[in-house]
Order: sequence, then structure tokens, then C-alpha cells
Amino acid sequence: MSAIVNDIITELKSICSTVLGAEYQLVPFIFDVSKNDSRRSEKAFGVRSLSGTPSESVTKYYTVDQGFEIVLVDTIARTADDSQREDVIGVMYDKADEIFKEIVNTKINLAVNVLVVNGPELSEPEFYDENKLVVLRVGITAKYRNILN
Repeated sequence: MSAIVNDIITELKSICSTVLGAEYQLVPFIFDVSKNDSRRSEKAFGVRSLSGTPSESVTKYYTVDQGFEIVLVDTIARTADDSQREDVIGVMYDKADEIFKEIVNTKINLAVNVLVVNGPELSEPEFYDENKLVVLRVGITAKYRNILN
């Protein structure tokens, strides 16, 4: 099971990197985004697994609905007004949309195991590091199957 989840995380990172481009980097802290700071987290992203639940399956296979979270991070000036914040957040929503479309259209590049991708679930933007860091969380659910041996 962990091999498939790790494969999905690897492919999600690859898709994010391709869609976002070379100016984006992996965020240093994905499990506790409040530890990130504006100096090291400008235009960053991360991927982590969430919970998984069993789904109906066919003989000789098990099927899981596994949650994943893509975290997009960018910086804004502490003195930014609401219009500037909205501009940055708007770009983040656009990037999230591009990523989700690629994930769905390619079945996370794992069509042998990934049956369908559902979502996206978009969080309300969060602000950290004295309001200089903005975080947008994108939740997806990947239904995958694996053979019982």
C-alpha cells in the first residue's frame, strides 16, 4: 500500500513542478506550514498524503479512496493592501486549477492503479509569518486499486 501512495506523491510532485515551472521549489515544511518563513518559501509547493478509506472492489483487488493535499505557498509584502493580496491569491487559484486539470487528465500518470481522481477541495487562504506568507491548500481524492497477493 505504501508503495502506491509514495508513487502517487512522487507523480503529484512531478506534475506540480511541471505545471508551476522552474521558479517554484518544494516547501521546506509540508506537515506544519506555519514553520515556513517568507525568506525560504517564496513560490513553493508541497504534497502530502491524508487519510484513506476502503472502497468497494472486485475479487483479487482492494480499492482505496486516498486523500492527498497539495499546498501552494507564496509571499506578499507585509504592507500589501487587500488588492495586492487578492492578486497573489488569484494567481494561486489559477495555478491550483491548472494542476488539478493535469492530475485528472493524466490520472496522476498512474492509470494502471489510479482509477479516478476527485476534487478539488480548496481551502480558505491562510496567512503566516506576520502575514507575509500565504498558503492555499488543494485537496484531492485518488481512488486506486491494487492486487491482493
